[in-house]
Amino acid sequence: MIGILETKDGIVQTPPSAYQPKEEIKKLTLKIKQDYAVGFGILHRKFEEFNDMSLIERMNADQKAFNSYVEQSSDNPDHKWRWNGVRPITANKVRAVAAQLVAATLIPGIFAQNDLDEEDKDAANVMRYLVEYAILNSNYEISYRQAILGALVNPIAYLHADYAEVLQTIKEKMVSGEISEKEVVDEILSGFQAHSVPGDEILIANSYQYYLQKQRFLIRRRFPDYDELKGRYGNHPNWKFIRPGIKVLFNEGDGTFYDQYDPALQTLGEEVIYYNRREDMEVLYINGIYFGKDNVKNNLIRHRDNQNRPKYCYAKTGFGLIDEGRFYFYKSLVFHMADDQELDDRVTRLLVDASWLEAMPPIAGIGTGNIDSQVMFPGAFHPFPKEASITPLGTGRNLGNLYSLLNKIEQSIDESSISKTGQGQIYPEKRTKWEIQRAETNSVVQQGMFGRMLGDLVKDFGELTVDLILLHETVGQAAETLGGETQLKFRTVLLPNQTEEGKKITRKIVFKPELIGKKMTKKERLIESFRLKKEEGDNRKIHEVNPAIFRNLKFK
Repeated sequence: MIGILETKDGIVQTPPSAYQPKEEIKKLTLKIKQDYAVGFGILHRKFEEFNDMSLIERMNADQKAFNSYVEQSSDNPDHKWRWNGVRPITANKVRAVAAQLVAATLIPGIFAQNDLDEEDKDAANVMRYLVEYAILNSNYEISYRQAILGALVNPIAYLHADYAEVLQTIKEKMVSGEISEKEVVDEILSGFQAHSVPGDEILIANSYQYYLQKQRFLIRRRFPDYDELKGRYGNHPNWKFIRPGIKVLFNEGDGTFYDQYDPALQTLGEEVIYYNRREDMEVLYINGIYFGKDNVKNNLIRHRDNQNRPKYCYAKTGFGLIDEGRFYFYKSLVFHMADDQELDDRVTRLLVDASWLEAMPPIAGIGTGNIDSQVMFPGAFHPFPKEASITPLGTGRNLGNLYSLLNKIEQSIDESSISKTGQGQIYPEKRTKWEIQRAETNSVVQQGMFGRMLGDLVKDFGELTVDLILLHETVGQAAETLGGETQLKFRTVLLPNQTEEGKKITRKIVFKPELIGKKMTKKERLIESFRLKKEEGDNRKIHEVNPAIFRNLKFK
């Protein structure tokens, strides 16, 4: 999307691209290119909040710590013997916290109210069942776990809510024996989708605007394989301009697009999706080439609420706030433990090196001449002159202070994350009851704060899920009946293995177009309820819903 064109005497040396769109697309591209540069700059800007690191650098540092990254040992033989390993304290603490928080997947609860601002419990229950159905029939659970781990390790984690309708080509054998092909809905890839998004794939407009929906723009940037891109966008007329290894850059100076070679794009393409909520705009670019509508004004944000208002389709979370709530990003658990982990590494290395010297101390030979280091192995024999003496150097070290310091470091790490007792471990060393209780209390407080962050994530993601259900599940599709008439057909949702009053039932939700505009008396409602009760039997529960009224309710 952005890059530096090679120029000489003000003339661009890069060859012009075959892709040269119309003027309105050029103007839009220039605007998005400028916003892309802003977001890219924030991604690589150094922040005091990250200890003078950029978001990318902070992510790399924290991911190295989580993976117990070990620097290469020195090539200097005088230093090569030193131990430079890392105790996996950070990794163990992160996994312990994650294990406790993913033990139960959080599913959003739903509250509904009508135009009279009265609580509508029946509608809330139906929406809750629909949300549960969407979540159970998607990859939400694994994406939720990935988001938790991402928030513990990185400065930010995202969940993306989407609704896809993907077609696949199937083959059928006809009566004549010939094979015919037809397109049907791919049930696996279609429907509600939940995705965990890495923090460095989202570019933002303002690093000091905490709320995601208040960002002037969002940009999703990812690098999928060309086969995936072709499968999704190969029918767009601009796909013919896509060439592996080539990205297209717009030069506002002369209003021309130029091809530039990029070795990083040999097998992967750059997919950039630009969102601007205030302007109600969602535009796709691949390798710098516009893949939007022919009329740029028709590039509307796809995610909308039931009042047709655009929203960003992402929800964010993190381990803990860095300031009072201005900074967009968070402080990860790994970042919280960084200083303690570094100090622990230093002390542990000192202990290992000192213990190594105690076990095999260097020696000084007095009156022996040169002693070859090859004689220093078990069972070796070496004759010395009668007057010679061998003296070990530096033995008798007192390592107690280092062990005491190591214990204090571990207490500090417990207070920042989760104690050993919270991990299910028994303290082998002697600890006072007060010390254990303090560590446990601090662990609960830290996890409680992160739990509230996750609560905000689930709430925001739940609202996005409700939007998608109202937009897609409550809208009828045109279907032709046997008599040749076209009628609206609504989807029926079945939820098996539901527990109600101690027994297993199958819950059936039916959107009935016959109810649209229909007014029922109290007696008619009673008659309908008896009819449903008779149809349900002992192991079913049927909910018949007026899609028009349901779609216009306020859900939280």
